[in-house]
Amino acid sequence: MAMRFALGLKGVATGIPVSFLDILDTVIEESGEDRPNTEEEAAALRQIAATCESVFRREEEAVALHRPLHGPPYPDSPHDGCCGQV
Repeated sequence: MAMRFALGLKGVATGIPVSFLDILDTVIEESGEDRPNTEEEAAALRQIAATCESVFRREEEAVALHRPLHGPPYPDSPHDGCCGQV
């Protein structure tokens, strides 16, 4: 639903697909529709988003509290050692 909505926005031509391979085919099929978004879709996504937390919550809290992060953001990260990381 989110991918289809993002691709329905004016000026958006592509997006980053989900990482879950078991639903990737469904996302590709559903997002292939070329139609504008409806207000009902926007309202449904707002309702879902209201209950979601950031997937980066742990890192955001560490930065806000000036604590070191638990490691580099990803293997071979050029940012290894920044932001108080040890």
